Amino acid sequence: HPFYSRLTIYLIERIALATIIPATILHFLLILKFFNGNLVLRQIFTNPTLIGYSTFFSIFLLVRLLDELKDKPHDDQYYKERPVQRGLITLAEIRATVAVIIIVLAVTHLGASAEAQMTFLALLIFLFLMRYEFFIERVLTKNIILYAIVHQLFVPILLQYLSYQLGYNIPITHFIGFVVLNWLMIFAIEVARKIRATNDDQTGKDTYSATVGRFGASLFLMGLLVGVAYLFSILFHLVWLPWLSISPVLIACVYYYLTDSRISSKLVLIATTLNLTISMIGALR
Repeated sequence: HPFYSRLTIYLIERIALATIIPATILHFLLILKFFNGNLVLRQIFTNPTLIGYSTFFSIFLLVRLLDELKDKPHDDQYYKERPVQRGLITLAEIRATVAVIIIVLAVTHLGASAEAQMTFLALLIFLFLMRYEFFIERVLTKNIILYAIVHQLFVPILLQYLSYQLGYNIPITHFIGFVVLNWLMIFAIEVARKIRATNDDQTGKDTYSATVGRFGASLFLMGLLVGVAYLFSILFHLVWLPWLSISPVLIACVYYYLTDSRISSKLVLIATTLNLTISMIGALR
């Protein structure tokens, strides 16, 4: 099969392209709403905004592609059914895809402000360091929570980049709260993705359920989502919606803990995604 066909299959299967595109669009609109106070149609379809979204989407895509490179030895051992492991796409092709994305992004930023260019460069440097586990792989891989925290430090850099790219100057105290909200949202999805049934958890302790147990992982996820709900209520003046939308996650976590099945673990991710989607849509009103 031609490369573009195999790459498309890879992106749909491994990166969940059908999910990540609408998710990043909704997330980007939330950022625009926070920066501007209102969503104006003519503001969305401008060159700086389109470049900003393209970069926003591409950074998340690059994170997943670079994960594929750095995690190959582990995936060879525990995930032989994945696209790279079964030969659908090679690491050389993934490297080439990463290079093309970075080159295209760099070209689109030639006319950007110096501040936007510098923070874009900072994002690329962060991705490079992340690709090599910040040269402290032995330290990071011993603690999955520390690993996740360090790897998600790109969030404040990305938001600072977008503020420069879109031309906004946000007060630091307000900006910090929004950074924490975005960080918690991304962290919550990451935790929900790595909650699994015991029979599916024999993967070298790379999930939260394998590391802290099913109850601990569920409790940790609920704690993150309580933080998300609180910040949505403060930053976007949502009184009840973020709190009400947590209830499906709580039900899913209880069901997962009681049944310990693959279906119930998937329901935790679905409920978490629903919770965040409802809160973001509510914030856009």
